[in-house]
Amino acid sequence: AALFGVYLLASGIAQAIAAFTVKVPGTSHVLLFISGVLSVALGVYAFHDFNDGAAVWVLATWIGVGFLFQGVAQTV
Repeated sequence: AALFGVYLLASGIAQAIAAFTVKVPGTSHVLLFISGVLSVALGVYAFHDFNDGAAVWVLATWIGVGFLFQGVAQTV
């Protein structure tokens, strides 16, 4: 769970930075930034609560949110 938390924090920070530095079309800046912020929040939660299967919940939530944002980004 700790490695997953580190991954979420690193990818979230990278996505939030990329939202302002990388040239992407349309509203993809907003989706990239929101995805980065959610990734950081879930990474903090993964470090905060290790018991009761919280890491599994965080992983399932992140996979669902990632699929949702990827689908919206591809259709826009």
